Amino acid sequence: MVSTWMRWGRLLCAGAVAVALAVSTPTAATAATQNPIIGDGSVYSADPTLLVADDTLYLHAGRDEAGENINDFVMNEWQAFSTTDVDGGEWEHHPSLMRPEEVFDWATPGRAYAGQVVEGTDGRFYWYVPVHEAASTADDKFGIGVAVSDTPLGPWTDHADRPIVSQTILDNDAHNIDPTVLVDDGRVWMHWGSFGRLQAIELAADMKTLVGSPTQITSGVTGFFEAPWLFERDDTYYLAYAANNAGPASGCTEATYHACIAYSTSPSPLGPWTHRGRILAPVSSTTSHPAIAEFQGQWYMAYHTADAEGGNHFRRSVAIDELNWDETQTPARILPVVTTPAHGADQTPRSNVAPWATVSASNEPIPTQYWIKALNDELVRPNPLPPDMWGSWTASRPAQEWIQYDWTTPVRVDRARIQFWRDTAPGTGDGVADPAAWRLQYWEAGEWKDVREPSGYPTSTREMHEVTFEAVTTSRLRAVLDAAPGPAGRYSAVAVEEWEVHAVQPDGVAAVTATTVAGVAPDLPTTVALEYAGEHIAAPVQWDAIDEAAYAAAGTFTVSGFVEGYAAGRISAEVVVRDEHPWRTNLALTGAAAAQSTATGATTAALNDGVVAYDGAEAAVWRPDPRSGEPGWAGYSWAAPVVVDTVTAHFWTADDLADLPAAWAVQVRVDGVWTDVSDADAAPIEAGAASTVTFAPIAADAVRVMLTPQDGGASPAALGELEVLGEPQDALAPEVTLTTTGVAGAEGWFVSPVTIRAAAIDDHDQRTTIDFAVGDAPWRTTTDVRAVEETLSEDGEHTVRARATDAAGNVSEVGSTTVRIDTVRPTVTGALDAGARTVSAEAADRGSGIARVEYAIDAPTAWTAYTEPVAVDEQPHRLLLRARDAAGNVSLTASVDVPIGSDVPMEGNVAPRATATASYTSGWNSVAAVNDGSLTGSSWGTWPNVGEQWVQLEWDRAVTLDRAGVLFFRDAADAANAGMIPPREWRLQYRDEASGEWRDVDTDDPYARSSETLNEVTFAPVTTSRLRVLMQAWGDASAQGSSGILEFEAWAAESASPTLDVDVTTTARCVASKATLVVTAANADDAPVTIRLDTPYGKRTIAELAPGSRASQAFSTRMSAMPEGTMAVTLTSGAADTASEEQRVVVFDEQSC
Repeated sequence: MVSTWMRWGRLLCAGAVAVALAVSTPTAATAATQNPIIGDGSVYSADPTLLVADDTLYLHAGRDEAGENINDFVMNEWQAFSTTDVDGGEWEHHPSLMRPEEVFDWATPGRAYAGQVVEGTDGRFYWYVPVHEAASTADDKFGIGVAVSDTPLGPWTDHADRPIVSQTILDNDAHNIDPTVLVDDGRVWMHWGSFGRLQAIELAADMKTLVGSPTQITSGVTGFFEAPWLFERDDTYYLAYAANNAGPASGCTEATYHACIAYSTSPSPLGPWTHRGRILAPVSSTTSHPAIAEFQGQWYMAYHTADAEGGNHFRRSVAIDELNWDETQTPARILPVVTTPAHGADQTPRSNVAPWATVSASNEPIPTQYWIKALNDELVRPNPLPPDMWGSWTASRPAQEWIQYDWTTPVRVDRARIQFWRDTAPGTGDGVADPAAWRLQYWEAGEWKDVREPSGYPTSTREMHEVTFEAVTTSRLRAVLDAAPGPAGRYSAVAVEEWEVHAVQPDGVAAVTATTVAGVAPDLPTTVALEYAGEHIAAPVQWDAIDEAAYAAAGTFTVSGFVEGYAAGRISAEVVVRDEHPWRTNLALTGAAAAQSTATGATTAALNDGVVAYDGAEAAVWRPDPRSGEPGWAGYSWAAPVVVDTVTAHFWTADDLADLPAAWAVQVRVDGVWTDVSDADAAPIEAGAASTVTFAPIAADAVRVMLTPQDGGASPAALGELEVLGEPQDALAPEVTLTTTGVAGAEGWFVSPVTIRAAAIDDHDQRTTIDFAVGDAPWRTTTDVRAVEETLSEDGEHTVRARATDAAGNVSEVGSTTVRIDTVRPTVTGALDAGARTVSAEAADRGSGIARVEYAIDAPTAWTAYTEPVAVDEQPHRLLLRARDAAGNVSLTASVDVPIGSDVPMEGNVAPRATATASYTSGWNSVAAVNDGSLTGSSWGTWPNVGEQWVQLEWDRAVTLDRAGVLFFRDAADAANAGMIPPREWRLQYRDEASGEWRDVDTDDPYARSSETLNEVTFAPVTTSRLRVLMQAWGDASAQGSSGILEFEAWAAESASPTLDVDVTTTARCVASKATLVVTAANADDAPVTIRLDTPYGKRTIAELAPGSRASQAFSTRMSAMPEGTMAVTLTSGAADTASEEQRVVVFDEQSC
C-alpha cells in the first residue's frame, strides 16, 4: 500500500486517499503537521535509515507497537517513508514492508531492530537487519541478516539464507545489532554494535561474505553506545553514533539512559578514528539513532523522538532535519543539528511555578541513571524509566535527602504536588522505597523553616499527592525526604517523578503600559505586579513577539503576555506609539515675536497667531515700516535656548503694500551673536504657498529671517505667518537605575550568578547611551539603548557603576550598587581520635565565610551546633558533619566512622562489624552488600568471571567463631550454565593468627548451595581476625555461571564467664633496638594452671603455674616497630579427665624502638 502524507499537514488529494483507504489495509494515519513525520500517534516509527535512489529519498524504519505501559521494544516489522521534496513536506508512507519471520526462515518473530538499506554493487538493494535466530544456542540470539530486493520498497527475500554475523559465527559475546553498511568504490564495509562495543568488517562484493576478521574499534569514538551510521564525504569517512558518556560535566548527556548523537572522522573505514563532538543533544526518547544522507544538494539527518501524541521511550517517531557543515575546517565539521519545530516553553496559563525554578539536590552529582531535570518537566509517565525521575540510589544511601527549587524572582506559594516512585517496599534498607516521612521548607531571612499549617505529607508512590500550607513569599523551597530504614542501619533510596509548586492566585494584575516612538520596538517590562490585598509581588512575564508593523507609525496596540504562575489567563500591555519626533513642534507659538520695524496697521502678533495669510487687505499680517529705510527682519526669542532646524515663511503680498522678497535668509542668535545658519537649503520664494528652509540643528535663544525687498525697498516683503520648527532644548539629564536579579541567600549575599540591569529614563529620548563598568574596569559604552545587562558569575564582592547620556549630551549621575556573590559550598572534614573516641571538625569557605558547623550522629537529623570535638559511646557510630557559610550555602555532608569500642564484647552475628573484601567484584555490585545485615536487596557478584573466588570478613581484633552462614545469589538455574549460579563447591576458612596461613574450619556439616535460605555451617571454635568463603564457580568459562552472595553471617562463640582467676598482661620493651613482647601471667586461683601463649611471634607454654605465683615469657619480634595486635591464651587446670579449659584473646599495644 502507498499512502500520501504531508509533513506540514496539507493533504494533497483527499479523493485519492479515500480510494486508497477503501481498497488497502492496514490504513495509513493522518499526516503530521510537522516533525515527527507522523505525529498523531496512530503509527510509531523508530531507528531511521536514509537511502537516495531515483531522485527519491527513502526513510526506512522499524515500528514501535508497545502499549502505553510496556517498557520494552515491541517491534514486529519494518516500514518506510519516501519523498521527492523534503522542504515541501510531502511524504508517502509504506507500512508493513518486511517482517523477520516472513523473510528469514531461520528467524523468530519480533525484535525488528535497527538496520540499513543500501544499493549494492550490482544495483540491487540490500537491507541489513538484526533479528533473533530461532535455533541459536548462544546467550544472545541476535544475528544480522541480509534481505535483497530489486527496488527500495521490496518485495524482499533472504540473500544469505542464514545470519552473516552472530555470537556463534564470530565466537563472541557481543550484542550484534545496529548494522550500518557503506558501499565505497566497489568495496563494502559494515560496522555494528551496542553496549559500547563497536565492530567493523569488510564484506565481499556479493554483499554477504565476511572478509577477514572483525576489527574492534575502541578509541576515537568517545562514549559510543550503539546505532553507528557510516558515510563518506570528500574522501573523509564519518561515523555518527548514539553516545551515552554521562555525567554532570559530560558534553553528551547528564543521564546514562539518555543518548546524544556524536561523530568521529577517519581517513579510512576502519580507522583510526578521531572524536569530533556532539551534533544532536538528547531527545525526548531515551534512545537516539542517526541516519545521514545528501539529497538534492542538501544534507539531512533523520532521528527519532517521543514527541508524537502518546509517545514515550518505547513508542517513538522518526523526524528529519537539515544537517549543515563548517567548511572552514579540515575535515569539514558537522554543525549541531537544529531540530524543528523549536521547543519553546509551554505558555499555557497555570499556577505551577516549578518549571521556571533551578533544581538542585543533596546527592549531587546525581547518580547518572537519574535526571534531575525530570523533577519539573511536567511529565509523569505511566511506566517511567530512571531518567524520568530524580533518585538517590547508590551503594551508599543516607537516612535523609532533599530536593530544592530556587527562583531568581521570589514567588508566593501555598501548595505543592509530588509523586514518589519505588521498586521495593519499605523495610528492606535497599532499593528505592516510599519515604518514611517528608516535609516542605522555605527560605526566609537566611534560614530554612518548615512551612506552616501543612495539610499532611502522604508517602505512597505512583500517585500525585497535594499538600497545602500557609502562603509564603520565598525564593527557595525544598522537600526534605526521610529514607525508609532497614536492617543494620541501612536505608532505602528515594525517588521523585514530578514535583509541582503552585503560586497563590492574585486579586489582580497591575496594568502594563509602555510608550515608544514610531520605528522603535517598545521596551516591555520583564515582570508584572501581582496584587495581593495591597501587596505587590513581581512575577516574570514572557511577551509575544511584536510585528514591526505594529510600531511603524503613531498609534496604539496591545501585546499579549504569559505570566509565570498566573492561571487566570494571559495578560496584555498597551503600547502607545508617538510620532518619530514627538518633541518636534512649531516653536514660534511659544516665542516672543519681534521685528526690526512694524508698519502702521501691521502687527508682530500676526507672525505666530496660527493663521496663515498670503494676500488680502483684511488679513492680520506683519510688514516692515517703509519709513525705516531698512530691508526688514522678523523673528522670535525664547527665555531658554531651543533647538531649531527648519523655518517656514508664509509671504503676504498686496498691491502697493508688499511684494515677495527678492531673497531671504535665516539667522540664529547664540551667546548674543547673530549668525547665518549652516548647511541651509536654498531659500525658496513661493507665492501663495509655504517657503521652507532646513538647516543643521542648532541651539539658539532667538531666530529671525532677513528679508531683501525687491526694487531697492520700494515693495517690502511681508509675512502672513512665520513658523520655526524644532524642539525645546533638552537640559534635563536622564536617570539611571540598577536592578539585580538572582537567588537571594543570607546577609545580603546572592547564591547564584546575578544579572545586573542598568536602565535609563529620559524626558526626551527613548534611547540613550549607557556606560557600564564593573569594579575598576573601564567604562563599556553601548549606544542607542534603553538598558544594558550583564551577568556576574564570579564569586566575590563587585561594585557596579552605570551612567547615561542623552542625545543633547546631558549626563546622568553615576548610579552604583554593590553585589556580593557566593555560589560555592563550604567544605568540612572530620578527624577521628580513636583513643579518645572523639571526632573533630574543620570547615573552610573561600567566599562569605563560615557561619556555623553542625553535627549529627548516625542519621542526618537532629543537627547540633559544633563547638568542640564530639565524643561518642563505645558502640559503632557514623558522625555526620556539615558547614554553612554566611551566604547560606551548605556543604556536602562529611562522615566519620567511629568503630566499636575495644571493650565491647563480640557477640551474635559479628559480620556487620567486619570489613568485607573480595577477589573480584562486578562493576554494578558492592562487596559491602555481603555484610549489610539484609538477606534481600543488594548482592555481591563476579559476573562474568568464574573459577576460584573468595569473600573475606576482617575484624579489627581477634574473635572466637563457631558458626557462619552464606546466602547465595542466583538469577539462573544450574542447567542454564549462564548468569549467576551458586558455586559448584565452597568451604569456610579462617586465618591462623600465629602462622598467617588460611585453614579450613573443622566441621562435619555439609556445604549447601541454597539461594533461598542461609546455608549455615557450625564448626569447632576458632579464634581469628579473618574468615572467608572460598568458592569454585559453577561455570567453567566466562559468563557460564558466576558466583554471587546476598549475605555472609559469622557468629561469635558463646563464651562462659572466666572460671580461672588468672590475670594475663602484656608489656613491650626494646632490646638491641628491636621490640620484644613480654607476656606475664599471675595465678590467683586455688589450683595450678597451665597457660599456653599463642602470639604472632611464637608460642610458649607456662606449665603448672602454682597458686599465688606469676611468670613471664618474652617474644622477640626482630622488628624495630611492633604493631598493635592480639594473641590467643589457653588456660588449663585440673587432671586430664576433669580438666577445665578457657580461651581468651589478649590485645597488646604497639612498640617502636
